[in-house]
Amino acid sequence: MDGRQPVALAYVNSSNDPPEDLQQFCEWYQRVHWRTVQRLTFLTNPTMFVQARSPAPADEGTMLSVYEIYDKNLSAGLAELDRQRNALRAEFDTQLGSRRVFRSIYQIKDVAYGKSRPQPSQTLVVIHMVVQSPVDQQSMKDSWRSLAMENRRSDLFQTMSLGERFVSAFGGQESVAAFGGSDYVIFGESNSIESMATVDRLSSDILNGLIPDSLRISKISVFTRFSPGY
Repeated sequence: MDGRQPVALAYVNSSNDPPEDLQQFCEWYQRVHWRTVQRLTFLTNPTMFVQARSPAPADEGTMLSVYEIYDKNLSAGLAELDRQRNALRAEFDTQLGSRRVFRSIYQIKDVAYGKSRPQPSQTLVVIHMVVQSPVDQQSMKDSWRSLAMENRRSDLFQTMSLGERFVSAFGGQESVAAFGGSDYVIFGESNSIESMATVDRLSSDILNGLIPDSLRISKISVFTRFSPGY
């Protein structure tokens, strides 16, 4: 989220209970949980975002942590992470009540840049797409190329990344289903703090006419940056 190009991104979207403890939960997550996860070395450069919509959509959590992954052997890294998962989950669940968590890892397939030099991302827009057939997959790839060209013209996002859900993603299929996981996502990073205005421009300037009906956009998520990460 701060300039380098990772092999994959880990997407951890959680909701805290009660909601009014969000600030406390975020501070605990940064001070304690992040440091625990980073001891595993597989997940690096965490950045925290919070839900831009109020109230949060029913199928999304209030907080998003994005971790960068530079290990090209994703399967081996995930196997090690899974061995540590129960300990991490126990630590997580003792803090601030119960919560739902959607976890997935998206392997970065391509990256497109806007015209301006990348800066730390202030708004993250995530387009979730369901691809159900090889025809849809080819249509998605064609649409991606058109989106990248249009973004270059409009300079809405300083970086756009196309991610494919890694089949062995940590958290398992149950957690993916709980938050409506997608086959492909597009991560749009903007240095604008006007997150909802960014989404409005996305719909009018970029998506309009470039996504065919055969591709189903299950949702568009939008988050604002909470912290610089470590």
